[in-house]
Amino acid sequence: CEPGRNPPVRMWAEAVHEEDQTQVSRLLRAAIDGGERFETEFRVNRCDGTVVWLAARAMLRDGPTGRVILGVNWDVTERRLAETALRAKQTAERASAAKTEFLSRMSHELRTPLNAILGFTQLLELDSRHPLPAEHRERVQHIRQAGWHLLTLINEVLDLSRIEAG
Repeated sequence: CEPGRNPPVRMWAEAVHEEDQTQVSRLLRAAIDGGERFETEFRVNRCDGTVVWLAARAMLRDGPTGRVILGVNWDVTERRLAETALRAKQTAERASAAKTEFLSRMSHELRTPLNAILGFTQLLELDSRHPLPAEHRERVQHIRQAGWHLLTLINEVLDLSRIEAG
């Protein structure tokens, strides 16, 4: 493996990343057997141990000594990395949007029964025709306080979600 030199085809095929060898071999064999064009992208293990993505285009041609493969390879690693980063960003954005939607729906689903609980505690506390005994009034106050505490937590979670969403 000498830097700067094009390896012979046999060495080129050996350099193909192990996860891509089956696909590259199948496409190359189809091109050789059927006279088709060979077009693909695959990873290659470089001499220094790094892995790069190559795009390859080749075709069979008749040469003075028989059929030969004429082709070109070029490095598409940066494009592949950019595509991977873009997909990761889009996935993260979708997850964030799903989280925001979930929190919004959950907030609504929690607030509806919580508002009923808080409303009924207020009705019980303000009912002048049927005032609560002191013991029951204290229990209703605990329910109301717990309800308001829960509503505050729900609002804080939603505020945090809005901040994260920008």
